[in-house]
Amino acid sequence: MNKLEANISLFIITFFAAVQYVFLAWVPESVSRFAFLCVTNLVGFLMTLAFFWGELFRLDRKQVGQSLALSAELVVFNVFLLLGVAGVGPTVTAAVLSAYFVFIVALSALLFRQRPNGASLWGSAVILLGLFLMMDADVMGLWNRNILYLIIADGVFALYIITAGLYASSSNPSILAMGQTFFCFLIALAFWAWEAVFNGVPFSLPVSPEFWGSVLFISFFIRGLYGVVQIYAQRYVTPLNTSLIFATEIVMTMAVSPVLTRLFGTAPERITLLKIAGSVVMVAGLFMAEPSFMEAAKQTLSGGFKSSRPIASGRKGSRHYCLFSLLLASLLGGCGWLLGGPLLAWVYGILGVLAGIPITILLEGVLCLTPLPDDASFVLQAGVESQNDANAVLEETAREQGIGMKRIFEIQSCLEELSIRIFNAMPEASIRVRIRYGEAVSLRLSWEGEKHNPLRIGPDEDALDVAALKIIRHRALQASFGRRDGENRVHVVV
Repeated sequence: MNKLEANISLFIITFFAAVQYVFLAWVPESVSRFAFLCVTNLVGFLMTLAFFWGELFRLDRKQVGQSLALSAELVVFNVFLLLGVAGVGPTVTAAVLSAYFVFIVALSALLFRQRPNGASLWGSAVILLGLFLMMDADVMGLWNRNILYLIIADGVFALYIITAGLYASSSNPSILAMGQTFFCFLIALAFWAWEAVFNGVPFSLPVSPEFWGSVLFISFFIRGLYGVVQIYAQRYVTPLNTSLIFATEIVMTMAVSPVLTRLFGTAPERITLLKIAGSVVMVAGLFMAEPSFMEAAKQTLSGGFKSSRPIASGRKGSRHYCLFSLLLASLLGGCGWLLGGPLLAWVYGILGVLAGIPITILLEGVLCLTPLPDDASFVLQAGVESQNDANAVLEETAREQGIGMKRIFEIQSCLEELSIRIFNAMPEASIRVRIRYGEAVSLRLSWEGEKHNPLRIGPDEDALDVAALKIIRHRALQASFGRRDGENRVHVVV
């Protein structure tokens, strides 16, 4: 994943966030909002667990604490969101919630003494102007208690964006994605139980297809895909620019509103000239704040846009994108047909095709899970000479791919640390090493013999060895171990 791919992925999940309001309308008022948070986070956690269960061995106190902090921020955000939306129109709600990027600047300067660049400040000012226009320039409509709740929610979500970006740079994103949904489930369950005991709220869920259709959408696209993509993408995009992209949610909501209201028979959104002008101003402000979009647009218009590692990684990757998209479209479309008939099947099928883009970027550009050709392969054995030969191959092949010396050293250090741990346990082992270069570098190690996981920390290990391994376990995008047909296999993406 590069910066442009990260931005595209963030835009797609922002679209899913814009569409969610239609599905949230299907949740009956009699259902506790904490019950809905509980069930959607539970299903979202099970989805991420099914995908990242091989990463659980990397779990430690640090990442548990980080996941708990992220989930607490999300729950507080949702509490104030639920308090604020009562009695406030959807357009005003979306506009106020879209302004949380203002808090990003203030909190970054206050907590981390980070000064935003001039482009971000000017872009933020222009986007605020666009939000003002999209509210039909209604200033007096902002002065009520519900708006205060939404502003507090803005501040909490801004803190969440900053915290997620900070944690994603030093910890494993898959653990954080699983952890935050798990703890959100537990916290929401506790609040739901409190409501059931003291407020008489029913401790049960409806059986209507509309309710479970909403649960399916929110669980997959918001709790699952949204959370995973956001944490991975924030390794490449600053918190401020992330929030500016999310601020376009109101534009997307207005754009898809005419279609969704016809499909689902809901009340149509009133679109005025001021709202249209505001959406144009917001998009212009985003281009001002995010130089990579402007540069990509210039290169595209001049016919010179080329990516060092294109989305979906070429022809073979395009085939994978089609396969992922068709699989998702079929799976979600089938669920939609069972829950709501042919209309919901079409809607879920189209969303599944669109979701294939960030999933393909994650699988190929970040996690390197798809079987693309290796850029280098060799056999590594115990001894200094074999290690030197391996380093020579790494340097030669990496330079051909345009990899800098600092990055080469990181790859060599990772390979050396893993091979030493393997040879300490199995001196006679012969390790086959396969490497794939890109924005993320994939290292695959395989060797025959007794089962041995070099990624696990033993009880009596030296402190220096433990520290070196923890760096790999925390910062690697993926670090998994498996065993098949008598062969040990390790896959690390750095």
